[in-house]
Amino acid sequence: MISLPSTRSADACQAWTDFASMESNAIRARLVDTHQSIFETLGWFKNLSQTCPVAGAQVLLLGVDKADGATLLALRRWRGGKVESLSNYYGSLFGPVTTDAESATGHAGDFARWLAAHGSSTLRLHPLSHDAPFWKSFAAGLVQQGYWVDPYFVFGNWYHPCAGVRWTDYLAARPSRLRNTITRTQKKLFADPAFSFRISSASTTKTELDQAIADFCAVYARSWKKPEPYPSFIPSLCHLAHAEGWLRMGVGYLNGAPVAAQIWIVKSGIASIFKLAYDHKFAKRGVGTLMSALLTEHVLDADQVEEIDFLAGDDDYKSEWMDCRRERFGIVAFKPTTLRGLIAGCLHFGARLLRRIAPSRNAGRANTTRA
Repeated sequence: MISLPSTRSADACQAWTDFASMESNAIRARLVDTHQSIFETLGWFKNLSQTCPVAGAQVLLLGVDKADGATLLALRRWRGGKVESLSNYYGSLFGPVTTDAESATGHAGDFARWLAAHGSSTLRLHPLSHDAPFWKSFAAGLVQQGYWVDPYFVFGNWYHPCAGVRWTDYLAARPSRLRNTITRTQKKLFADPAFSFRISSASTTKTELDQAIADFCAVYARSWKKPEPYPSFIPSLCHLAHAEGWLRMGVGYLNGAPVAAQIWIVKSGIASIFKLAYDHKFAKRGVGTLMSALLTEHVLDADQVEEIDFLAGDDDYKSEWMDCRRERFGIVAFKPTTLRGLIAGCLHFGARLLRRIAPSRNAGRANTTRA
């Protein structure tokens, strides 16, 4: 175990190294019902820490609880002062859990001061939103504490603003190739008596949910995707999302066997397309495309969401379904007054400088050769 420095009474932050300790504190009650994405909830971080353990790292939960609001930042910490966001490839966004975004921005400096005062030599947090004032305030706080801070690109994120948009309007606005594919596939599969589908939501019973999760796992195992490295994460997330009323899981069947499945999560007006898979044997029948269409129709007409988020990645097909793209970024920071921070910072910025110099050198060589 990593020993955590004791929190001084003057610190605005409280610190915990496990969720049980944090949940016994008064801050827990204030952060129960936040109006943020699934990726910025206590349930998300708790499930991630329990089902996706990282060897050698310790959970570090920092909390600020003031009259204007409460904010919690979920991190991992290694020996030597290395700190990272409590995140991995399952999450397409990382942010604080907070009662209020404006209050969180005011608390960002408290987190920076705590990290600097408690031996955090290097920090790496991702993926972050450019639109979140919290991260601008947090980065500024790190600079005030003497850190060298550098932002970096993480991935592209396709999304679709859809407040007031219904399925017929959405479909009419799609590129003709996709629109025709959806219409043709829908007509053929709906005419086949062997085809059926179910969409699990808040009204789904536990027995039905367990079957849907088993069907999803069966489809995933027969898809083109690699096996999940943490097999308990998805089932646990589905149970969490179902209990909160956020889960929308669609499964398509042919002759009673699951052939396509998708997990969407609807929270705070955003429908996040979390996982999708189909049995590659039925790819030509368009079962995956139809499941995407059916779930899109459901979140637009039944849930009336304001945004559909395709999460991480610039896959070509996403631009056909979504109209907008934004970028997620990360922050890396080094404390040069610590030996580890100084070495890591010099290596980071030195490598970046070399990458900038290398193209100009190559261009110079090319000009010399042509001469």
